[in-house]
Amino acid sequence: MYESKICEILTHIRKPGDFRTPPKIAIISPTSYSRTVVADSIAREISVLVKRKNFSGEPFGKRELENLFEEHAVYVCEECQYLYERRPHGFDLLRLFLSSLVTNSRQVITTWNQYSWNFLSGFLHIERWFPIIITLPLLSLPELKKYLIADGKENLHFIIDTELDNSLELVRKDYDITISSLNLSFSIPYLTVQRRYASYITLLADKQALPEELIFREIYRLSSGEPGIARKIFHDAIVEDEIRVSHLPKPLSVPELYAIDIFVLTLILMYELPVYSRLNESIQDKAMLNSSLYRLVSSGLVIRNEEVWCISLEGFAPVVDYLKQRRMIW
Repeated sequence: MYESKICEILTHIRKPGDFRTPPKIAIISPTSYSRTVVADSIAREISVLVKRKNFSGEPFGKRELENLFEEHAVYVCEECQYLYERRPHGFDLLRLFLSSLVTNSRQVITTWNQYSWNFLSGFLHIERWFPIIITLPLLSLPELKKYLIADGKENLHFIIDTELDNSLELVRKDYDITISSLNLSFSIPYLTVQRRYASYITLLADKQALPEELIFREIYRLSSGEPGIARKIFHDAIVEDEIRVSHLPKPLSVPELYAIDIFVLTLILMYELPVYSRLNESIQDKAMLNSSLYRLVSSGLVIRNEEVWCISLEGFAPVVDYLKQRRMIW
């Protein structure tokens, strides 16, 4: 997975004996799973000392950032979205990090949440600090299927043991246009209505391939092609040597939310695993935050995992669609 992206990053790593200042690199993806997989692969491939710093962990401040790049090493700075907060003066730490980044000669690779990166791009034009930007896209259905099969158990039996919702749904598609004389290609987005499982024609379908195809389609729909979420859904649905539709999470819909709920939901999506104190830095009202978290957890969109809050597996796709429609993320 993402082999071409990993190779591209490695081509920009400074070789021994090369004393030129290496370009700073940003790796961006919707969830931390993809970024961590790529960062792990890069760290294994680099032959010199690699120092890793994850900003989602222990508290850090001005002094830690000032002394961050002291050693002769390749630095992998992960979860850099934790360097800012959605509040007045909440960008001071991030600005200090960016200043330290461009004033040293170290090889620095950073990882970011995509929705935080897009916000910071609009607010700070953060891309100016990174000559090399690597975006890890969501996987297509064939790519996701290949990844899960390679990562899963062998000889799995796919079983449809419950009725699937084959209702009509609104789908966004792209109409590709090519003008050869102008050497120009572009796509025009449009909406169409189709059945969710349009190819589910029992009399014509391959009886053995059909359950596998439909289950992978459902996993893709639940995860939007995000490999970490899809992998968790896939493995949670396996019992012994069977994967059943009834073991997949049920699709969620976003209920009517208050403005504060939408903002808190956006914060959780942008940070991915924020602790309570980080959310409260932006809300500044514990009673209001607590009531919002209660409503979001009750709806199934958000879960609490020990000290952190996160979007639920089945909540990821509807939350992203909902927040995009309301222009809270882009």
